[in-house]
Amino acid sequence: KTLRHKPYRVTVNRCFEKVIAHCANVPRPEQDGTWIEPTFQTAYLKLHHQGHAHSFECWLPDEQGEMQLAGGFYGVQIGCVFYGESMFALRPDASKIAFACAVPFLSDLGVALIDCQQDTEHMRRFGSQLMNFADFQTALKDLNTKPLKRNIECGVVAENLLQKIGGED
Repeated sequence: KTLRHKPYRVTVNRCFEKVIAHCANVPRPEQDGTWIEPTFQTAYLKLHHQGHAHSFECWLPDEQGEMQLAGGFYGVQIGCVFYGESMFALRPDASKIAFACAVPFLSDLGVALIDCQQDTEHMRRFGSQLMNFADFQTALKDLNTKPLKRNIECGVVAENLLQKIGGED
């Protein structure tokens, strides 16, 4: 419903550094601080410049209709596996929109497994499933060595801007 009725744009690798900074700085319930310290941010930025770490950004219009970064997530891609690291939302549903649009995009490129690391209700809503450790190890041995169909580059992943530009069909 949100994807059909909310104007948004989801991009990939447009502002990796901002995404990781927001992931580090957005307060999280029942957590003290963050593991995403400046040294981690620097390391992930290097991985991004090498083409191994990627961000997905959700842009929503502000009161004036200008698209603003509202949420997103980042992770590391090795072979046909995407390892989700962290996500953030400055506005409701923003990280959900980014993730929901990223899943089919990544699948089209050949990503066969997304490691979301946490078994949460939020991730289960998108179809995540627990794997036993032996199956996970077997999948990683196979999928980490397989190349993607195409590399993850910079661009627009999905958009629904009809409401923003006047509700055209």
